[in-house]
Amino acid sequence: MTYWGSFSISNQNLSQGTANLVKYADGWCGAWSPFFTDVLGVQGISAPGREIQPPSGYWRMVLNTNMPAQNNPSPQFVFWNHAVNEYGGKIYDPSYGNTWNTQLSWEDACVNAYLTNLSYTVGIFDTKGVQETVWP
Repeated sequence: MTYWGSFSISNQNLSQGTANLVKYADGWCGAWSPFFTDVLGVQGISAPGREIQPPSGYWRMVLNTNMPAQNNPSPQFVFWNHAVNEYGGKIYDPSYGNTWNTQLSWEDACVNAYLTNLSYTVGIFDTKGVQETVWP
């Protein structure tokens, strides 16, 4: 299975949820996070998904471009949000196969910048050591 393999904006509905990830062997974080939740849920373990958003006033997050993902060495890296899971006080990112101890450690390792508009203008670069992302 692959993270952001062949999916594009035009077929985004196919990239969401556990069933579509298993069926198409490809999906966004909106498929990988529920898949992680479901696999652990079968074992009686609760690992709820969490959405991460850019700070208020910013349109997108730019993740590190050198972060390989599930079966994809160079996945999409500009997002309006991202989905991860929490379990046992840790942050699990099933899309990338990584684990962090805190929300801030996820942000510091993964986020490069925040965009202000559709023309991909960088509004601010991520300030390391300061949590700017929103975890509703």
